Amino acid sequence: MRPTATKTLTLLLTPLKPPVLHGENGLSRKAPEPDAVSRYVSFTRLKAEGWLTRGQTAHAVTGTAWMDHEWGSGAIGKGTTGWDWFSVQLEDGRDLMLYLLRGPDGTRTLHSSGTLVEKEGRSTPLAPTDFTVEVTSRWTSPRSKGVYPARWILRVPKANLALEVVPLLPDQELVTDRSTRVTYWEGACAVRPLPGSGSPAGNAYVELTGYAGKGALGLF
Repeated sequence: MRPTATKTLTLLLTPLKPPVLHGENGLSRKAPEPDAVSRYVSFTRLKAEGWLTRGQTAHAVTGTAWMDHEWGSGAIGKGTTGWDWFSVQLEDGRDLMLYLLRGPDGTRTLHSSGTLVEKEGRSTPLAPTDFTVEVTSRWTSPRSKGVYPARWILRVPKANLALEVVPLLPDQELVTDRSTRVTYWEGACAVRPLPGSGSPAGNAYVELTGYAGKGALGLF
């Protein structure tokens, strides 16, 4: 059997918009407890240029990237069972970040939040009442047996957005037995406008935790 050639991706990332501070001046609250907060900043749109090298062969690549940086105590509230996080880049130049924090009954908590970033970089915080997320399909992992949401409809009425988010592949589950030992779903998705909505298409990245075993991050 021939050995698999090593793949290396090297990118230069250049911000196309200023950094976005989520929450109250970059302080993102996850629950009522004093320690359930984090600092949260994003570059929601970066120009990506570089090389994909496989063995001795290199190919030039270009694209658009998103960078998140969040730090703090790691606490997300005693009753929080997980989260659904969406990063969306739209073809009209706008970007959208949403996260749903789920309580013990599976419904979103009052500390769910979001941010809408305009083409020129101006950002607007989104309260839980400003958006809805509807799950329209589910996928069951053959490994962890976790049942994950697998298709969504996102609506932000005040931004005239009605979007369908569809995973590019159903199975993008991460089972990290050799590193952090958590099991969750994280992957690339396509964004389609709902018929008649006038919304733009785009791309998305989605992270889902708490669907495979106990604990907010998944199966330990």
